[in-house]
Formats: sequence, structure tokens, C-alpha cells
Amino acid sequence: MLKYFVWVVRDLLQSGVLIALFFALAALCDKKLYKKSIFISSLTGFALSLIYAFIKYNNLIRDRYLIIVNLYLLGFVLFTSLLYLVFNFSFLKKLCGKVQEYVLSICGAVIIGGTEILVLPVNLLHPFHFLIKGQSVFSTDYLFKLIGFLFGLSLIALIILCAYKIFSHLNYVIVHRYASFFIFFNAISQVGNFLGPMIVRRWIRVSKPVQKFSQFTRNNGILFAFIFVFIVFSISLLLYWKSLHNTEEYSNPAEHRKIRIKCIHQRRWASAFIFLGLLSVFDLTYLKSVSERTVTLSPAEPFHLNGDIITIPLEQVQDGLLHRFEYVTSDEVGIRFIVIQKNAFAFGIGFDACEICGDTGYYQKNGQVICKLCDVVMNINTIGYKGGCNPIPLPYDVKDGAIVINANDLLVEKRRFR
Repeated sequence: MLKYFVWVVRDLLQSGVLIALFFALAALCDKKLYKKSIFISSLTGFALSLIYAFIKYNNLIRDRYLIIVNLYLLGFVLFTSLLYLVFNFSFLKKLCGKVQEYVLSICGAVIIGGTEILVLPVNLLHPFHFLIKGQSVFSTDYLFKLIGFLFGLSLIALIILCAYKIFSHLNYVIVHRYASFFIFFNAISQVGNFLGPMIVRRWIRVSKPVQKFSQFTRNNGILFAFIFVFIVFSISLLLYWKSLHNTEEYSNPAEHRKIRIKCIHQRRWASAFIFLGLLSVFDLTYLKSVSERTVTLSPAEPFHLNGDIITIPLEQVQDGLLHRFEYVTSDEVGIRFIVIQKNAFAFGIGFDACEICGDTGYYQKNGQVICKLCDVVMNINTIGYKGGCNPIPLPYDVKDGAIVINANDLLVEKRRFR
């Protein structure tokens, strides 16, 4: 439950504040082109995110091709962010006012739509990832995870609403200047996600400082989310203080009441964001540490090895507990696999890794087999079958009172355990 609450807030907080900023700009701007471009791009980005999630869930396109699509899209978003920063300088308004208007409108639309496509699909698929084969959507385990997921979405939705209202109470010129800060930090935070995959796959070569900077931005995404929250948090405090010391002039009691109501609304939205901002920080610090408390995997057990043939006596694994084994290759790569008895006649045997979470492994708690990374509870009867977060199946035979595994079948998944 906590894990999905943390993941959703971690993935969507920064993008949510950025989207709120652009919608506030559209509301404050008197140019129809800017309003239409932001609105249309947000709807288009959401629709394409649904399509992308459908393709990813059904494996209609291989993951390596989706990675390439992500890199092209992220590169385009970073390029448009740079254009937006360049054309957001006020002195360009006198030199090329019409051009500036068009460029900022197009760039803002691309940033909004592209950001949605980059962050939404993974989070839209969470409810499908923690529903394992054979499990009911009304099971306690699924419902708890769904509650955590929905709490995360609700918190992000409220933060977007409050941030939008706060920005909407500011002057258009001021919000326009804030846009440069948010777009700049958003672009910096994405550098690691853009360069990282290309560096790992050796598509490009970069200097050590660039590589370290890429690793820093990729490993400290939450830091940039905190920067976004801190900026809006500071604006909220200033707006709250200003609403208590309002100096707007009025000519009659009706105008005075109108100003007072506006100040009350400012205080309410500012207070709401202050509370939600603190809640999000609490979520990404304390609750994150609680959800990530490490589970120590049980040690690997001994087995018999004769050439390439591994044999495990049945009496060693007939207690209904999860048994972990490790085969070490000639180049010292430890390939782990697990064995658990399903019933009197069948065993669940597979690699200690899955297609989704990699080689993080599984552990047993209260009779349940659980994925260490995503906390999904396995249906023991489905271990040995493909799909979801199930262990990757491993071929085996049962002969002469022992489980027999060919070591060459283990080498197929060697790359996952490097």
C-alpha cells in the first residue's frame, strides 16, 4: 500500500506542478492561441498516454523499441524546453513579438503533452502489475495496493489544483518568469534519463563529469521534486502573508467585500498547498523509508552438481517453504533459482527474477511468496508459468526422487544476474 502511494507521488509530483503552472499561464493569458494550445496538448498527451500504456501492457511493441521512442520524445521535450527558455526573455517581445508568441505557445504545448506521455503510462499500469494471475480484484492484498495507488493519485490531483489556484492569484508577468525556473529545473532533472540509457548501451561517449552529472540527476529525482514543492511552498507563504496585509484601494463597501473574499480564497488555497506540500515531503521521506525497508533474502542452499546436471533431493524441498539455490558460472556470475512445493504432486520452480522487476528476488512471509521490489504477492500455483510478476519459468524434470535441472537452461537468463 505505502509503496504505491510513494511511487505515484514520486513520479507525478514534479510534472503535476509543471502542468498546474502552464494551466495558470493559460488562464491568465489574454491570447487565445496560448489557451488553445495548452488545452489541446494536455488532452492529446493524456489520450496518447492511454494508447502507450495499452501497447506496453499487451507487449505489442518490444521494450527496446519503446526505449528508443522514449529517448526521441524526451530529447524533443528537452529541445523545446531550451527554446522556451530562450524565447521567454522579455526583450524579445519588442524584437519579434509575434514570433515569440507562436514559439512559446508551441513549446508550452509540446512540454505539457510530452511530459504526460513520459510519466503517465507507467503509473496507469500500476493496478495491472499488482494484479497477479488467479487473484481476485476483491482480494485484501489487491485492494490495499489499489488504495495506496488511489491515495497517491488523489494527493497529486489536489496538489495540481492548489498550485493552479495559487499561480492564478498572481500577476501574469510574475508567473511567466516563474515558468523559466520550473522549466529549467525540469529539464535538468531529465538529463540523466536522456543520457543514461545511451551511456549504458554505449551509443554515445561522454566525459567523466558529464557521466557523473547524468548519474546524479537520474539518482536524485526526488531532490528536484522537493525544489518544485519548495518554490510553490514559498509562494504560498508570501500569498498568505499578502492576503493578511492587503493594501488594494476600494471606492465602496461592495468592492471592499470583493477584496476581502479574494483574500480569504488566497489564504485557503495557500493553506491547502502548505498542508499538501508538507504531506508530500512526509510521503517522500519517512513513508518512503518505511516502504523500502530491505528484506534479507534467505541464503542459497546446497545442491548436487554432476557436469551440467543439477539434482536436488525431493525431501529437501517438500516442506512447503521457499528454497533458494544459486549456480555460479565459470565467470563467477551467480544465477539464482527458487523451488517451492505447490501440492503433493507439483513444484513451482523458476528463476529468482521476473520480467518486470529483474533479479531483486522473492521471499516468503506468512506462507506467501512476495516480490522483494514491488511487494506483489505471488499465487503459488502459478509459479512456473509466464506472466505478470511471476518468476521466469525454469525447465526441470523429476527423476529417481530428485528434481533435475540442466545448468545450460540457467545460462539463458545469465544476463539478468550480472
